[in-house]
Amino acid sequence: MSKRIRVGFGPVVEGEDTLGNRKWRIDAVVNSINRHSKHFGATIFFRDDDLFCFDIIVVAKELDLFYP
Repeated sequence: MSKRIRVGFGPVVEGEDTLGNRKWRIDAVVNSINRHSKHFGATIFFRDDDLFCFDIIVVAKELDLFYP
């Protein structure tokens, strides 16, 4: 079975800044998952999206990135 598990991060309710500077925080996590995982495929969902298209939902209030 080669189907990837679909992961939705959100909900984005207004513009790019809703999830705390989403452009460099949430997008970076989603892009990394899509680039490196054979088991998961990630995307960002919006308030009006059909949530039934995802296998896992991540409600992201804030993501803190830790740098060395």
